[in-house]
Amino acid sequence: MTIINNDSYDMDMTGWSVLSVEGEQRFDFPDSYTIKAGETITIWSGDFSRGIWSVDLYWTEQNIWNNNGDPAQLINADHVIVDVEE
Repeated sequence: MTIINNDSYDMDMTGWSVLSVEGEQRFDFPDSYTIKAGETITIWSGDFSRGIWSVDLYWTEQNIWNNNGDPAQLINADHVIVDVEE
């Protein structure tokens, strides 16, 4: 899961989450985690990503995403869906 901050300001992700719609698994951003203006981050999951040193955020060893299509929702601290990746 890749997230790009296209805004001109840093985004505090405290209270934000990513939801795997099909499996209802949820990733909660760490408190005070910030995505800088213009920055791209990746949230990794699956056993294969354990050895990757450039991991921005690591979710779980489980394979979260369904190969047949599994929308991801980005949810802000007010519990509003702000983006969906199909």
